[in-house]
Amino acid sequence: MANHRLDVQGAVRALPRAHAVLLRGALAGFDDAELAALVGVPPESVRPMLRLALAKLGGLLADPGGQSPG
Repeated sequence: MANHRLDVQGAVRALPRAHAVLLRGALAGFDDAELAALVGVPPESVRPMLRLALAKLGGLLADPGGQSPG
């Protein structure tokens, strides 16, 4: 069995900048208004953007090299 190590920070760095900023800000405890100001979007856009960022992060962590395990 291969030894796989998750590189969460590397995966976050691979995200589009706005998504990485939102995730880091949310983890730091920023509210929607603060997060919106960080990335220049309306507060109502924050939650959908966070869901998209988390989905992208999950995809990167599931397949970090962009290749199927073989």
